[in-house]
Amino acid sequence: MLITGNQQLIKNVNRMAILREVRKRPGVSRTDLAEATGLTRAAIGRLVEGLTEEGWLAEEPRLASTTLGRRPTPLVFDAFRLVLLGAHINGERSRVVASTLAGEVFELSVLSTEGLAGEAVLDTLARQISDMQARFQIAGRRICGIGVAVPGPVDPLTGDLRFSESTGWSCLPVRAGLLARLAAQGMQDVPVIVDRAANCIALQHAEINRLELSEALLYVHVGQNVAVSAMLHDRLMRGRHGLAGYVAHQTLQLEGPACSCGRAGCVQAMLTLEAMGRQLELPRNLSPAALQSELRSAVQAAEPRALAALQSLSRHLGAFIYNLCQTYDPGRVFVGGAAFQLGGDLMPGLRARLDELYADSGLNPPQVQVMRVDVQTAAQGAAAAVLRALLSLEAALPEHV
Repeated sequence: MLITGNQQLIKNVNRMAILREVRKRPGVSRTDLAEATGLTRAAIGRLVEGLTEEGWLAEEPRLASTTLGRRPTPLVFDAFRLVLLGAHINGERSRVVASTLAGEVFELSVLSTEGLAGEAVLDTLARQISDMQARFQIAGRRICGIGVAVPGPVDPLTGDLRFSESTGWSCLPVRAGLLARLAAQGMQDVPVIVDRAANCIALQHAEINRLELSEALLYVHVGQNVAVSAMLHDRLMRGRHGLAGYVAHQTLQLEGPACSCGRAGCVQAMLTLEAMGRQLELPRNLSPAALQSELRSAVQAAEPRALAALQSLSRHLGAFIYNLCQTYDPGRVFVGGAAFQLGGDLMPGLRARLDELYADSGLNPPQVQVMRVDVQTAAQGAAAAVLRALLSLEAALPEHV
């Protein structure tokens, strides 16, 4: 992309480059920024001054020096003035975290969404955000972006939730609906990013661990549903229609258990908590939280049927991951979700099955690790997605300024 001739565009691109460098190396100096970006120190000085005035950057106190001369002033993200919001909505709760630009959570709001239709959940979410905004305004803080993690594939152009099997929501206009509700409450021009919860979880893991993603990374989420997120060269793979990673109805076993879609042996019918519940003959009408509690109790009590169901899930999951690896050829695979929080260990069976299948191929299996996922991970990842979007090259283009 040629960016000569348009001074405003060049300025925006350079601003984003400075912010990305500070994000990557907190405490970097103006001299370091000049070396990293190729800009003159005078240009860096002007841009840093503007970013500081806007609330993006702050100076850290200089450490005492035992040598002659003045030590460079470290630059970091401002920890107060600008706020990122990350939300995670599903059929149980609407959870909103407020974080600094550096990703430190300082406020949390959680409201129940049980029994609510999708539009009513958006009402709830807008109310939570509006309440936070009122407090932040009094304190002199400003929300610079909102990320929303949702339980299903998202249209990348509109921000609509295409469908969600766990909630029954379909064609829910999350981005447009939330923007309209916020505008009615006086919050105009706040960017809203919508993505699948699995993508947000993978992104948060990459952010926390500062992963250098020069190779493909897969995250496989196993809980009420099964979802896959793939990252390559530090970018999430979403697909043209936002359906990348939607794997619920891939066939895993030709003559496997019946699936809600009418076919048999689907991933959804074999690798979810609901699939384990059927093997244990638990009631079909249990809430997700109740189902997880029942399964955890059975596994921790070492009930034979529960342990057999866990072993079956682990080996089928190993086969499923092998199939994914034939498509993505990742260097690392991370697994997580409610199935890994039942008190049993899925990894031995998973790794054994994966090793068996790789032995036939003559290749070495990728490293597989359990990712720690808690109730706030998706919301924090949604906030991280907003920051990534704000610091991207696309954000520097005129229509985004």
